[in-house]
Amino acid sequence: QIDDEALNAEFNNTLNNLVMQGVDLSKLGGGRKGQQQLSQSIAMDAASRVMTRKALDMLKSIATGTYKSPEEREAEAQKAAEAVEATDESTPPAEEQEKPAE
Repeated sequence: QIDDEALNAEFNNTLNNLVMQGVDLSKLGGGRKGQQQLSQSIAMDAASRVMTRKALDMLKSIATGTYKSPEEREAEAQKAAEAVEATDESTPPAEEQEKPAE
């Protein structure tokens, strides 16, 4: 699965790189259809880059012995969320905390 945030970030990064290189998107041939085709091509390229990066990160974690299955990562995330909830419950709200001595 592709994370929408990562996909959007990669799309925007690619688009910004094109603009930085001097590509004038308003002067593309084909009018609106040409711009639509360009945006679809950039989106496909961004998706490909995100999937490749994700696969390479997984291979790296396997090679270094730090790979965790999706089930293990989900269990860790759930434990972390429970720990945050427990911390939030033990900390009194700001108005109940003692004021510092002046």
